[in-house]
Amino acid sequence: MFIKWEEEKVGYALLSLAIGFEILGTNLLKLSVGFTRVGIGITSLACYGVSFYLMALSYQKLPLSVAESIWAALGIIAATLLGQFVYHERVVLAQWLGVCLIIVGVLLVSFNNSN
Repeated sequence: MFIKWEEEKVGYALLSLAIGFEILGTNLLKLSVGFTRVGIGITSLACYGVSFYLMALSYQKLPLSVAESIWAALGIIAATLLGQFVYHERVVLAQWLGVCLIIVGVLLVSFNNSN
């Protein structure tokens, strides 16, 4: 039991890093202004590459449905927050409702997988 918990802990650490690099890559992609700022665009691609590598490693420790749903949800949440608070994009109530539904979906997938 202890070994399984330790493996999951490593899996969640890898997943967290993958999410961080994915969010960084997404932010840099926005800052590359359609790849007109090539250096920033290439750095964005490198971040995505690291993110996918770390995701592949996390899949060895975590169920695919849990890892993928958490990764996708946190990416969407981060993009929404970055859009509103960093890039001053308008985010309407319906979009926030969608974000809340995503969170509920991730919780349902994760909860059902642990039983």
